[in-house]
Amino acid sequence: MATATRVNVDETTREELLALLDHEEEVGLDAGGSDLGLSVTLRKRGGNYYCDTSVKLYSFESRDALCTRLKEFGIPSATRSA
Repeated sequence: MATATRVNVDETTREELLALLDHEEEVGLDAGGSDLGLSVTLRKRGGNYYCDTSVKLYSFESRDALCTRLKEFGIPSATRSA
């Protein structure tokens, strides 16, 4: 299995994560200073998206559904202010 590209959620947006997922097999999220509190790996296989947390594996049939889950995790849609 490939090693996931790691991304700090305090330094990225949902759109950037989804764009990265279009080019990478796996994207791991590091919580940084956020309230994420979970180990999270995003995957895209075929037309499905997966969000593998330390608690549960979520499966989504669309990019929009994954984006909604990322919003629930508190990952912003715009760059955070410094």
